[in-house]
Amino acid sequence: MSGLELATRDRPDLVVLDLGLPDVDGSEMLRMLRAVSAVPVIVATARDTETDIVDLLDRGADD
Repeated sequence: MSGLELATRDRPDLVVLDLGLPDVDGSEMLRMLRAVSAVPVIVATARDTETDIVDLLDRGADD
């Protein structure tokens, strides 16, 4: 079962999303998650440029 399916079925209080997913880009997963849920999302990433961080926040990450 995919993380997206689990997040919609189990309705967690919080999602910690690693952008380095094996099957899909983490920012794309964030977009898909935002399409079906308002769960708070904290992104775990090694990306540290201001542009990357602002882009993730614009896509719906909470932190």
